[in-house]
Amino acid sequence: IKMRFMDIHSHILPGIDDGAKDVEESLQLLGMLKEQGVTDVVLTPHFYPHFMNDEEFFVLRQKAEEKLNSAVLGKNLPHLHIGCEFYYFDRMGTIGDIKFFTLGKSPYILLELVMSSMTDTVVETIENLCEMGYIPVFAHIERYFGCKKIRRILKFIKEGKCLAQVNASSVVAGNQRKIFKLIKKGYIYILGSDTHSVKNRPPYMAEALDVIAENCGENYRRQLLINSDKLCKKIFGDQDEK
Repeated sequence: IKMRFMDIHSHILPGIDDGAKDVEESLQLLGMLKEQGVTDVVLTPHFYPHFMNDEEFFVLRQKAEEKLNSAVLGKNLPHLHIGCEFYYFDRMGTIGDIKFFTLGKSPYILLELVMSSMTDTVVETIENLCEMGYIPVFAHIERYFGCKKIRRILKFIKEGKCLAQVNASSVVAGNQRKIFKLIKKGYIYILGSDTHSVKNRPPYMAEALDVIAENCGENYRRQLLINSDKLCKKIFGDQDEK
């Protein structure tokens, strides 16, 4: 059985956020990911609760998803799955419809934290989400390195309550020393491209794996691929319906 290499974080849905501007660019980005060995792409447009209500978001996301699904028919591109990148707000764990913002129909939720406002309330909210049965996946964890609460965030990961995603572009050209340290300590579970555009923010998934193998060892590259395969199957099932 072929292992599935999933991009858990992408802004490929056309015209919904600051990602792909149209279907043509979406197809280009999917083609780039295909060339990099990616088999599955989770479409995770930004959801900003302070700018948009949930109904409005769901309508826009569904229209964009339908448009893209029509465009990929008959093309040999990665399998597409739906999700969102949920922008944190205080006490988000108390809203009843949070289940509609998860990845697929799973308990996993791609969560974007805000470094500038990382407070005790953030920690409490994450604890509430975990108690409700959700599993936060911290988007681009490398952005929170300078945050006072990073140790609490890492504790959640160590306890197995949450997972961490690192951007492939940061692995290639970011704070590599700290990223490699977290990879070696087992804190980073999965890669994501966080790709937004062909020119300015293209995907670097294959290149990031090479950099990790070169700097941390081949076994760490392999472990990230195993994690990706496991999580993809856990969230979206062993057999793709498409």
